Amino acid sequence: MTKLSRPPGSFREVARGALANERMQDVLDVATANLRDLRLGAWAQLDDAEALREQGREARTRAIKNLSRYLDEFQGNVEARGGHVHRCSTDAEAAETIADICRSVGASLVAKSKSMASEEIGLNDALEAEGVRVVETDLGEYILQLAGEHPVHIVAPAIEKTRRDRSASSPTKATAALSRLSRASTWRYWDSSA
Repeated sequence: MTKLSRPPGSFREVARGALANERMQDVLDVATANLRDLRLGAWAQLDDAEALREQGREARTRAIKNLSRYLDEFQGNVEARGGHVHRCSTDAEAAETIADICRSVGASLVAKSKSMASEEIGLNDALEAEGVRVVETDLGEYILQLAGEHPVHIVAPAIEKTRRDRSASSPTKATAALSRLSRASTWRYWDSSA
């Protein structure tokens, strides 16, 4: 288990600690108020925000209702362009499939974009178990990775972090990590013909 792994059942313990942390609660109050104000400001600039919201709801409902068709269409389009699609039915199968792909190309380093799905399937743990080093490319996720923490928000993963928290999560760690990346001897690029 990596330092970011959480033992089963630890959610309540972590949640109780976060709720008892007054400083974190104050930071979250300010951050969520800022997000709300920005959202309301953006909505105010639209002619008919409610109509747009309804269009979004209808599109989401239609996509869910026709999900199999859209997945088949997506897979057909990807494969027509030489790509590969792997459909998995469990989190373990998804993580293992990605680890297999990395193993098959000899990957030792993976740059990963922000994805709650990868958090949910334990992708970092699966890759690290294979000896593959994972580096987050989203700034918020990277800040959390350096601090050895998990994201707490789907849109703003490090929403509870102040500027001081971010710099305290060690500029030396960030400098060392970037230095290691630049010295990485093996950079592999995905080749869709492989």
